[in-house]
Amino acid sequence: MLPPLGPFNVTTVTATYCFLIASVAPVGLNDECANMNSVRRIDIVVGAQCVARGAKVVAASAVNDVPLPVALETIDWDGNTFGLLSIKKITNTFPVIPPGGLRLCLELMKDSACPSASALCYGPSCVYHLVDSGFSCCPTGEVTDTP
Repeated sequence: MLPPLGPFNVTTVTATYCFLIASVAPVGLNDECANMNSVRRIDIVVGAQCVARGAKVVAASAVNDVPLPVALETIDWDGNTFGLLSIKKITNTFPVIPPGGLRLCLELMKDSACPSASALCYGPSCVYHLVDSGFSCCPTGEVTDTP
């Protein structure tokens, strides 16, 4: 996943930020993800304030211009509370990663606690988790929260 680009389509209410997920060669040919060609789900760790009860942070989301719903939840790990933003069932629309990759765009509410990609992502980077269609390859990584 590449650092977010944006803002795009800026209005008085929202601004859109996009991440690109592309197939890249793994470090080793025997790596369990060597043949990963699908993304079933994308999870991004976000600040807990972004998923607080009643928070309206994401106005809309799309993968390659196809609207897909966002799930927001709170998770506790190692004594800390985080938020988790998930886009699920991507393989229902894109059974394999298209040649140009998958472009995840999030239209963020400008008056929310998380009005930009840098405010949305937890810390100085965006930590993400990808899950393939067979649940056999689930790479994680992080990218800077600004290009």
